[in-house]
Amino acid sequence: MSNLLKCLLLLVGIATPHLTFSQPPAKPERPSFSISISIPPVVKAESEMLLEIAMTNTSNNDIGYGVIPGWPGWQMFQLDLRDDAGLPVPETPAGRGIRNGPGATSSAFTVSLAPGKVLRAQVILNRFYDLSKAGEYQAQVYRMDQATGLKVKSNVLTFRVPSPVLGTQPLKPAIAITIRSPFASVKAGWQIPIQVSVRNLSAQSINLALWNGRNRDFTSKEPDEFGFGWDVRDGLGNPVLLTKQGKALLTGEEMPAGDFAFVPISPGETVEQTRVVGGIYDVGSVGNYSIQVVLTDPTTNLPVKSNTVHVAVGRPVELHPPFIITIGPEESFTTDRRFGLRICQTNISDHAIRVDNGTFDQEISLRDKDGVPVPFNEKGKERIAAGLKSFQSGDRGTDASHIWNLGPGENLCGVITLDAFDANDAIWDIRKPGKYSIQIVRFDYPDKAAGQKMEELPLVKSNTITWTLPSASSHIPDNNR
Repeated sequence: MSNLLKCLLLLVGIATPHLTFSQPPAKPERPSFSISISIPPVVKAESEMLLEIAMTNTSNNDIGYGVIPGWPGWQMFQLDLRDDAGLPVPETPAGRGIRNGPGATSSAFTVSLAPGKVLRAQVILNRFYDLSKAGEYQAQVYRMDQATGLKVKSNVLTFRVPSPVLGTQPLKPAIAITIRSPFASVKAGWQIPIQVSVRNLSAQSINLALWNGRNRDFTSKEPDEFGFGWDVRDGLGNPVLLTKQGKALLTGEEMPAGDFAFVPISPGETVEQTRVVGGIYDVGSVGNYSIQVVLTDPTTNLPVKSNTVHVAVGRPVELHPPFIITIGPEESFTTDRRFGLRICQTNISDHAIRVDNGTFDQEISLRDKDGVPVPFNEKGKERIAAGLKSFQSGDRGTDASHIWNLGPGENLCGVITLDAFDANDAIWDIRKPGKYSIQIVRFDYPDKAAGQKMEELPLVKSNTITWTLPSASSHIPDNNR
C-alpha cells in the first residue's frame, strides 16, 4: 500500500469520527444434546435391521424429554428414511398403527436426563418401514431441542439392501392385557373405574412404561387414565370427546404432576393398576361406552390390545360404592431401602362423601407366597393405626381426626412403611425372605345407614401388588417399581 493511500485513509478516519463498525454476529446457541445413530454390521437371522439411537445430554443441566406411556422409545424421535431416489420410505401397516393409534393421543410426560447421560432407543426398520425394494438407503434422526428451539440432527447413515428385506414373521407378544370394570353400569356423572392387569408371557424380565400421578404436596396420587393408551368410544363406535382438563393435558397447556417409571415384570408375573375414566374422557352423558387399553409390546414394539369392556352410563341397575381404593409402592423410600405403601381412596361419585382412614389396620391383607396371612409385630397394629390417622389431607378434615370430606373426583392418599432397618420395628413380621402380596378390602362405609350392620354393605377391593424380600439384610427390591 502506498504512503499516499495510507494518508487518505487516515484523513477519512479523522474526518468521520461518527463512523461505527458493526459488532461480529453472536455465536448461535449450542443445543443441549446430541444424537447419533448406527446399524449393527451383522443382520440377524430373521433379517431384522436394527437401528440404534443415542441421545446424549451435552449441557451442564438436566434436560427434559417427552415420553408417551405405551409408546416405544424411538417414537420420541423423527426418523427420516429415504431410498436411493431420495424419496421417503413409506411406513408399514404396523408403523402407521403405532403412529396413529390410541397411544398417539395420550399425554406426553417430561422425564429428566442428567448431564452426560445417554438415552438409548432401538427400532427394527423393516417392521415399521417398507424395505422390500433392494437398493441404497439413507437414515437420519432428529428432534427439537425445547431449551434452545433448535432442530438437532444426527449423523446421516447410508446402508445398502442387496436383496429385498421382507417383513419379519409375526412374533408372539411378551405381554397380555386384561381389563375389567367392577360395574356394568354407573350413574351419570360418575367416573368409571377400570382394573388393568398386565402379565409377562415371556421367559425374561420386561420393562413396562407406567405413569403414577401424584400431587406436588406428596400426599395425593391421581389414579387417572394416564399410564396407558386408551381407546374410549361411545355407543356408535365414535371416539368420545375430551373434557376441558383432557384438552389442556393433551395440548400441553397443563401437565399433571407425578412420577414416570419403567416397572420390571418378572416372567409369569402380573402387575395390576386401577385407573378411572371420566377425568380426561367425557363419559358423563347417558349412553353405552366401550373401553379398551392398548400398550406397546416391549419386545416387538407392536401394539397389544386388551379385551373390550362395555359400561352403561345412566341409572345403574344396582347401587355402587362411591369410592375406589388403589395401592402401589412408594418410590420415595427406595433411597433408604425401605418399602413404603401408598394408599389412595378416590371419590368416583357425583357427590361429596366422608372417608374414614381409621380402620385400615384391620383391612390390609399381607400374605406370604403360600397365601398365609402375616402376623403383626408386637406393636405393629398400633403403629399402622397411628400412621394412617396422620395422613395429611389439607383442609378436608372434620372434627374426627381420621375422617375427611372428599368432593367428586378428589383423592385422599398417604404412605405407610411396611419394612424397617430393624425387622423388629416393622409393622408385620416380615423377616422371612420370599414373596408377599398386599391387598385392601373394606366395606362401603360411606353408604352405611343408621342401624345397618357393616357386614351387610358391599365390599370394596383394591388392586393387589407383590413385594419380594430377598434376604433379611436386604429388605427392599420390589418387582413393581
